[in-house]
Amino acid sequence: MKANTGLIAAHGYKRPFGSGQTASCRGALFSKFEANRDRLGSFLTDLRNEEARDVATIAEVEAEPPSSIASRTDPGRPVGMVG
Repeated sequence: MKANTGLIAAHGYKRPFGSGQTASCRGALFSKFEANRDRLGSFLTDLRNEEARDVATIAEVEAEPPSSIASRTDPGRPVGMVG
């Protein structure tokens, strides 16, 4: 909590291999939920927009599937990391 503003501080998790912080939670930089529920409406709008983008992406891939699909054996390692 940012004491001088009453807003939840930006926070996330350290990325593996020292590449910085992940995105903050969606409540960061807003008032805490118990004090103000204004963020809930915009959060639901964000989720609906994300869903619409995901559905459109799926439709694009289904309409024209890629000729090949790459995969990694260890999803915890960055692409191209050796060793």
